[in-house]
Amino acid sequence: MSDFPPSPVDTIDWSNVGFKIREVAGHVESHYSVETGKWTPPVFVEDPFLRIHGMAPGLNYGMQCYEGMKAFRAPNNTINIFRPNKNAERMQHSASFISIPEVPTDHFLACCSMAVGMNAAYVPPHETGAAMYIRPLLFGSSAQLGLNPPQEYTFVVYCIPTGVYHGSNPVDAVILEDFDRAAPEGTGSAKVGGNYAPVLRHSEKAYKAGYGITLHLDSKTRSVVDEFSTSAFIGVKKDGDKVKLVASNSKNVIQSVTGDSVLRIAESFGWEAESREIAYEELKSFDEVLAAGTAAALVPIKSITLPSKDDKFTYAEAQQEPGPVCKKLLTTLKGIQQGKIEDKQSWLFKVERPEQFGKQEQANGAKITPNIPTLSHNHEVRNLVTRADLDSIKSNDWLTDNAIAFWQEYLEREELNAFPKASIVLLRPSMSYMLMQSAEPLSLKEVLPNFTHTTHVFLPINDNTDVTQAEGGSHWSLLLVSIIDGVSFHYDSMTQSNEREARSTTMKLEQLLGKRLRFIPMSDSPQQENGSDCGVFVCVLMRHLLLKRLLRADASKKVSMSMRDAHINAKDGRRTMLKVIEERRDEGKRRRSGSHSPFRNPSAHSKSPPRIGDEQSQER
Repeated sequence: MSDFPPSPVDTIDWSNVGFKIREVAGHVESHYSVETGKWTPPVFVEDPFLRIHGMAPGLNYGMQCYEGMKAFRAPNNTINIFRPNKNAERMQHSASFISIPEVPTDHFLACCSMAVGMNAAYVPPHETGAAMYIRPLLFGSSAQLGLNPPQEYTFVVYCIPTGVYHGSNPVDAVILEDFDRAAPEGTGSAKVGGNYAPVLRHSEKAYKAGYGITLHLDSKTRSVVDEFSTSAFIGVKKDGDKVKLVASNSKNVIQSVTGDSVLRIAESFGWEAESREIAYEELKSFDEVLAAGTAAALVPIKSITLPSKDDKFTYAEAQQEPGPVCKKLLTTLKGIQQGKIEDKQSWLFKVERPEQFGKQEQANGAKITPNIPTLSHNHEVRNLVTRADLDSIKSNDWLTDNAIAFWQEYLEREELNAFPKASIVLLRPSMSYMLMQSAEPLSLKEVLPNFTHTTHVFLPINDNTDVTQAEGGSHWSLLLVSIIDGVSFHYDSMTQSNEREARSTTMKLEQLLGKRLRFIPMSDSPQQENGSDCGVFVCVLMRHLLLKRLLRADASKKVSMSMRDAHINAKDGRRTMLKVIEERRDEGKRRRSGSHSPFRNPSAHSKSPPRIGDEQSQER
């Protein structure tokens, strides 16, 4: 078993992380069906992309909300998320505003923990002070024409390594006067995208004028301070040794987790902390002003300007560097987050090793390596092969999910692309697993391919039965479903070891298709000679059945799916896979693909798939 957490990858300059999107191992997804009233178990998806219908209300009606939090690597190398339960509560509050079923706190924490755990190699080194930013996102995902609640909702969690949003230097702020962030009885307290996108053009204008951040007054009277566009407002007043922190309690501001933490820390110092209405005129009485937020941490404010009145409130203690109160609060906040100061309030949530972590590794326990761009085709990035995937092929090991997914994409691009009339789906291992484990297959319709016009589906089957694992088990087999013939053929290189899983998946497909399928275990499947070649057999069988039995067969004749006279040389299969990768190593970087091929070349030769002949075997 490999060590957890793994060391940070060496492909990132950790001294200059910045705040930008970076490729990581993947994200977590969970889906809610109105029919079942339940969230599906979290699944880790090795892909940065979502499969969503263009008519989803999350895209059309703004039915979405999101969160932001951070995970830190402690001195002892453990990884902790800072106060995620508070973010769970805030997302539940936001979801109530936009008519989305809430994500239970336990489920929220499980999804976030899995996302961070599976991306643990991208959590920055402790000594850098950088963090992993976590972005949970919740939205209506099933197609909806009218303005009515949809039947499905999707919850996803993304992670990226990041530095500090604004940096630590004091910035000038300007009050926006020609834009109201939220209506008096609106959604100001909800973390929904509609509260952020409209301010972008005003923020850009302010940045060009030399302001680092924008501040909002209440929209009803414009006489009360609400919050900054990206952060909570905290004012600091000092009277000798006495210090008081004042935060806005407006019902139209987002309840800042960082802001609340800062107030609690201030109280631990013996300082006074209060949440109340803050009048505009009170801005001149503060000794320091701070912007508090997850991405920004604590940003000292140098000045606040109201252009229409030529008012400019300057905070002398934060002209060149953060003021003393800011420094002390920030040092303590970061110390707790990074595990350097005792967590007396139990704010840190430890990320445990996900059960599926390390399944992509070599059997000798080598650590997960960063994604290596080894496959490219026509300059379009799709599937990303890692060194661990290559090692699983080279070392006669059990093939990783991603190695099989790579082979499927290769077949789509190099073979299916030449047959535009063929409607054959090569379902990825992650999607096959999701289908097999789902108690409600119909709830997966929006994330699986549309099988309406599909004739055949290839599904890699794995014997992993632990619903908490996105990748696991010890044996691969292949299911070929001929939808047009209503037959499900199961090819197993270890005498139907996976028959139970294959039958279960067939039944799930029946529900999705609304069609009965005959299950036929192929007793003449070629058999492997060791315990690790099953994945290679799946890849070689898939290619043979696709090319010899479906794409290049005579469509006017019945085609046998028997493999009675076939022989598979696993070593040759591995060599072929490696050769394909080597030939494309320098062609560029490819993203991981979805579950079906998007390639349709109108100039290519068209050919329809044949019908399947009768097979003499056992039937369910």
